[in-house]
Amino acid sequence: MKKAIRLFFLHLFLLATVVAWSSIDNSMNLKLHFEYQQF
Repeated sequence: MKKAIRLFFLHLFLLATVVAWSSIDNSMNLKLHFEYQQF
């Protein structure tokens, strides 16, 4: 049972990392796009 809980938290942490990374990536792309538009 403990192993299953640990595995669940590991997957949850991985998912959170992926979501955070993709949102950071999207904001960076928007920023780059905005700066490119200014020139």
